[in-house]
Amino acid sequence: MELLLSLTYAALFVFLISKIPFFKIEGVKMKWILIVFLLKIFFGVAMGFIYTYYYPSRTDADIFKYFDDSGIMYNMLFTNPSYFFRMLFGINTNAAELKTYFTKMLCWYNIDSLYNDNRTMIRLNTIFRFFSFGHYYVHVVFMSFISLTGLVAMFKVFTKIITNKTKELFFAVFLLPSVLFWGSGVMKDGLLLFAFGMLLYFFTKALDKITLKTILWIALMAFLVIINKIYILLAALPGLTAWYWCYKTSYKFTFSKFLFVHFIYFIALFNFHYLFPRYDFATIIYWKQRNFLELADYVKAGSIIQITHLEPNNISILLSVPEALYHVLFRPFFFESRSPVILMAGLENLLILVMMIIGLLFIKRKLKNELKPLFNFSLYFVVILFAIMGLVTPVLGALVRYKMPALPFLILLFIILYDKDKLLKKFPFLHRILSS
Repeated sequence: MELLLSLTYAALFVFLISKIPFFKIEGVKMKWILIVFLLKIFFGVAMGFIYTYYYPSRTDADIFKYFDDSGIMYNMLFTNPSYFFRMLFGINTNAAELKTYFTKMLCWYNIDSLYNDNRTMIRLNTIFRFFSFGHYYVHVVFMSFISLTGLVAMFKVFTKIITNKTKELFFAVFLLPSVLFWGSGVMKDGLLLFAFGMLLYFFTKALDKITLKTILWIALMAFLVIINKIYILLAALPGLTAWYWCYKTSYKFTFSKFLFVHFIYFIALFNFHYLFPRYDFATIIYWKQRNFLELADYVKAGSIIQITHLEPNNISILLSVPEALYHVLFRPFFFESRSPVILMAGLENLLILVMMIIGLLFIKRKLKNELKPLFNFSLYFVVILFAIMGLVTPVLGALVRYKMPALPFLILLFIILYDKDKLLKKFPFLHRILSS
């Protein structure tokens, strides 16, 4: 039954992708979008098998915890419908009568400093159950379609600005191993790719013309990012602000504007606790790291790395940023892998390093004005995300997953930088591969 349902929904989504105009991209044959969708399903299924047979503890695997918890909520529809709708829509969920059911869940009471985003995934999986009848791999098919939609939106943003590097961008957005693997499982990452890709898509539309429709879409996608991984929006917000400013002032002084906006943003962020004591950025980062270290020690994580232990103050955070960036950018090394997931990430890092070297060896002397906002946005977005992740994450297995949303933007930096004509002149045999 599970196989039949999964194949049926996969066929339905293939039909929808081939018919919906949004998925039609100039310069890209529809068959390649469909191939990516099927690849995502394959990787999502592979993740399920890996976490079933290689990491057999089901209660420790996020892909199953959200799914299993959603079963408790879904079953409430048939025993107490009023409780079900309160749980689904977050109506008075602190009430004592609901606590009995929430305590049966593994993730509901995982308290986050800002927002417990586990509840978003429990609710999403609950909605999926109306179509899956409790079959896990149907959820994989749904998440593959959702994340593909966000990636298509992101790809459209990139190709609208960068017009002569379609194949390179296709690889960066759709075919990075981490994006295929982590972005296709029943986890937060797939929903994040959807929300953030669509946010960028409607943001670039708003650059040309602000309408009520674009404002509503931007607000909705920003909300989805917030209830999924709020730090992604916090990392992107100053860049989007500077991007809008540059666009409205004919790209003048792009670098200076991005630097100024980010400087003011972080001055405000590091002093935010004077207005709202609960939101002390340095203290939040400190406790995030400490909790992660304690958890890694408790579960005896096999890929722990040594990181500087933070103090709850701004100076300690700033001094630790270079080390954090190094760990996220270069590790894991392919030779330190102890599992298939770490090996994949290590080889991917090696590939990224090669692309970085190519980008720097064949660098353009000057960027076109229309490329500068996207380049600067990507640069700051990657640096901020990598810094946050490197500061709080002492486990390589977690690090390779958390940095996934930033990887397309990291590759994008070097795609923008490299001079394609110069590369093809040096290596003519690449014409067949890179010609758009």
